[in-house]
Amino acid sequence: MILYRGRKSKKEALLEELAKEDLQVLSLAYMYATNLQMYGEDVTKAICSATENAAMMEKAYRKGYHDAMSAIISATKEKEGNV
Repeated sequence: MILYRGRKSKKEALLEELAKEDLQVLSLAYMYATNLQMYGEDVTKAICSATENAAMMEKAYRKGYHDAMSAIISATKEKEGNV
C-alpha cells in the first residue's frame, strides 16, 4: 500500500468503497461507464423532454444491439471455421 502523507491513494480508497457495494450496483455503474465511453451517451444525465429521452435510449439500444449481433456473427464464423 502506498501512503501519501499518511493517507491511502485515491485509487485504493475508491477500490475499498467499491468493494462494499452490491454487485448489481457495480454492474450498473460499469454498464453506464461503458455506454458513455463507447457511444458518448450518458444515460444518467437529466433529459429535458420525453422525446429526447426516447431518442437517446433508442440510439444507445441500437448501437448495443448492433455490437452484440456483430459479436455473435463473428463467434459463429469463428466456430464454423474451427469445425
